[in-house]
Amino acid sequence: MRIFKFSHDYDNYYKFDELIEICFKHTSFFTLTEQTNIIRQIPDNEMILYRKFEKELKPFLVKKFDTTKWYCYYVTEQNKLTIDVYKFNEETKRILNSYIDNLFFEAKNKRESLNMPMDICFFRKNKTLFLGTVSHESIASFYLSDQEYNKIKLPAEFVEVDKPLSNFDITLPI
Repeated sequence: MRIFKFSHDYDNYYKFDELIEICFKHTSFFTLTEQTNIIRQIPDNEMILYRKFEKELKPFLVKKFDTTKWYCYYVTEQNKLTIDVYKFNEETKRILNSYIDNLFFEAKNKRESLNMPMDICFFRKNKTLFLGTVSHESIASFYLSDQEYNKIKLPAEFVEVDKPLSNFDITLPI
């Protein structure tokens, strides 16, 4: 397994469409994370765009589950994460591109921010992690086999590292 970590200032990184194309060629699912302890604190009027986004994705929802352990996360039972698993296809790619400007869900060009979800992760057909992110920490890493590495040209902002981040070996429970 070869690991490539994002290594630049996320404020200047808006190549989401480029990353989506890479993921689209190599993955079948993506996940979005809701942090239940945070979502309870966001006023309803600030969740309108997110609810619209969520509604558009709903037909593609494969599974929704709660967990205390996810990519780079360990949380308490009281602060469980809700993980939504979606099929990754042309329509979900279009939806993602229409709402999200960058990998870390930061609003660009004064566009309204989604507030939630966070931490998009992409998974191969065999349900293993391909790209994991933690939005609020600006963490993103690709996990590539040697064969994938030889086929994929990653953006220069991703550099190879020796050690994985904690809890990178998650597999989708679907």
